[in-house]
Amino acid sequence: MISQTVSTANIFARASRLAYSIQNNSFDFTQENVENDVNLVNLDMTTLKTYQSPNEIDACYFCKTFSGNSILSFRGTLPPTEIFNDYKNVLPVLRDWLNDGEVEQVSSDLWGKVHHGFLKSLDSLLPIITKLDLHPSKNFPDRKLYITGHSKGGALAFLTAACLIKTNQIKPNNVCVYTYAAPRVGDYKFATEYNRFLINSTKRFEYQDDLVPHLPPNTGLWSSIVNTVLKKDGRFPVSTDLSGLFKQFNQVLQKIEDYTHPLQSYTSAGKLQFLNWDSVPIIEEESESLDFQRNLYLPEAFLPSLNDKSIKFISDHCIDTYINAL
Repeated sequence: MISQTVSTANIFARASRLAYSIQNNSFDFTQENVENDVNLVNLDMTTLKTYQSPNEIDACYFCKTFSGNSILSFRGTLPPTEIFNDYKNVLPVLRDWLNDGEVEQVSSDLWGKVHHGFLKSLDSLLPIITKLDLHPSKNFPDRKLYITGHSKGGALAFLTAACLIKTNQIKPNNVCVYTYAAPRVGDYKFATEYNRFLINSTKRFEYQDDLVPHLPPNTGLWSSIVNTVLKKDGRFPVSTDLSGLFKQFNQVLQKIEDYTHPLQSYTSAGKLQFLNWDSVPIIEEESESLDFQRNLYLPEAFLPSLNDKSIKFISDHCIDTYINAL
């Protein structure tokens, strides 16, 4: 049984982390935390099924738990550190990051328009997903399918849940979605229709100054960040050299505004669970004041002159950060 001291959100964050350890037909138990995560998530390893796309950039696993629920977890973007572990990972890592960069919205069989790269990733994994026994047992009709993932894995969790509901492969009341540090995946129509079916069963966790949940970028947001930095008030001191750099960055933004204008229609789906800036983070839900505060804090995360926070927006994105906070 799962320890009652571990929150449900923590359990599925660990389930998301396990997707990064997929190797061949199992998990790489030589990696740190894998055995502990398997035990805490309560996985019945005899039911484990793993899958990696032919291009090696997308992966997921499906597993039953000893409590009768099922977990479908997607791996996030391959970290660049994989290159240092094995030079053969150069091409998969490069392909994965290029896939993330395919940010144009395209029509699909899902609701509205969605991120082109993420849709291609979903398509590469669908052959295995559609063959899985996703329905709850007749003996346990109240059991759930939990779909989860970190970063890009969270994006695929959104798209997969939408696909399964849209194609009537599973009922909305049998699905729960937990995402961590997930980017936006679709336009306003997608988010609206997604929320109509799954808003109460989807928890979207975002941590402090994690940058990825603000992506794909909205040029209005980034221009606001740059202009705030350029004010050089007491809150955001910028050196002369950095000021010039940000001015150049702002000029680039202006030049690509015509190209990126469609990105402004990207809309987050699911119910926000924001882990705030308290020393022991507490969860806040969506509000206008929270949106304003988060946009105000982002420039600080970018500025290396403020309390050595130059890599905070990177560390805030790590799945370990989410697990430690939950």
